[in-house]
Amino acid sequence: VVLCLLPHLIISVVLPIPLLSGIYIVSVSLHLLWHHPSALLSVCTLALYLPPPGWLYFNGSFYYISSIAKSWQDSRDDCSQRGAVLAIISMKHLSKTNMCDIISMVMWIGLTDRETEGVWKWVDETPLTASFWYSGEPNNFKGRNEDCVVINHYYSNENNWNDAVCENEYSWLCEKHM
Repeated sequence: VVLCLLPHLIISVVLPIPLLSGIYIVSVSLHLLWHHPSALLSVCTLALYLPPPGWLYFNGSFYYISSIAKSWQDSRDDCSQRGAVLAIISMKHLSKTNMCDIISMVMWIGLTDRETEGVWKWVDETPLTASFWYSGEPNNFKGRNEDCVVINHYYSNENNWNDAVCENEYSWLCEKHM
């Protein structure tokens, strides 16, 4: 028996749903295939994704939190080796609210003004649009050349970014999109 496939319709929805610890449904596809004018077949496909060890899922991305300290550039290189980037924080919930339990007290993110002083760019070259600087930051404290950014959870509010000397060593946060 040979079935001829006529035009088909595929509906895909990205729908991160936690199933078990660390396992998520990341997409659901409904395929409607016409095999014969009077026959309709529907197939539901679930794509499961198990994040690599040491990675956490949050709001559509996976995050790696380092357990050691390195300079900003060494941290960026480590993220790159993991197929990720230093985290790009575009929403307040990543700055403090929901991730504070998993983020160490001070950690590098992917923001710098190394290229041009005062012009802040993310590691993907996009300009800074939303920022969550702590009061008085960025400030190149005491004339130091502070060209890289940390999330500093010693600050008690949601505006917890601080510019820091790039050669200082802190833990870091990598981000990998699904």
